[in-house]
Amino acid sequence: MVDCTTVFETLTGFLPKNILEKAVEETNAEHGTKKFTVLRQLNTMMYAHFTEKVSLRAIQDGITADKKLQEHTETISASQISRVNINRDTNVFKMIFEATLAKVKKHNIISIIPGS
Repeated sequence: MVDCTTVFETLTGFLPKNILEKAVEETNAEHGTKKFTVLRQLNTMMYAHFTEKVSLRAIQDGITADKKLQEHTETISASQISRVNINRDTNVFKMIFEATLAKVKKHNIISIIPGS
């Protein structure tokens, strides 16, 4: 199993919390949300990407097996992931990505970004 905790901690250090909150507010992305917040969804999907999970069940199983990872995602079922991925406005993630990318570029952490 790949330990993504260090990656999460690094990436969340670059995530502008005020931009996250602004994006959530502007898109109303957490309307009616009780548990699976935008940040939890973002962390869950980053984990899935980094570990190359190919199914919702694989994501669920990986998170269930890693207690430290659950600090970032909490436990989540495959059906909850599916539901929130279908229903949440994707513009919130676009806004978060663009703000984070701007911050990374500003600090010259990445010198060449494909497609920029």
